[in-house]
Amino acid sequence: MLYDVFVESNQPLPATGVKLVSAKLSSEQLAIMLRLSPVGADRELLVAADAAIRAAMDTAGRAAAVRVGADYPDHLAEVVNRELERHSL
Repeated sequence: MLYDVFVESNQPLPATGVKLVSAKLSSEQLAIMLRLSPVGADRELLVAADAAIRAAMDTAGRAAAVRVGADYPDHLAEVVNRELERHSL
């Protein structure tokens, strides 16, 4: 989802093949994506990856929305964070 936000905020982009996904990102966006936690098949990795993605979406995703004049879904982010805290995630 974060990748899609980045790509949409970088439009218009030249047509590229499926294998050139990083070409659609700025160097800053690519660095953010590469810093995200790896996802594995255990709870600890999933929780860590989710937290990293939520943090990146809150900062970089919010900046991308502002850049294109979109409204960032603050209410949705607050509800998700509150619910995850309620479950100690």
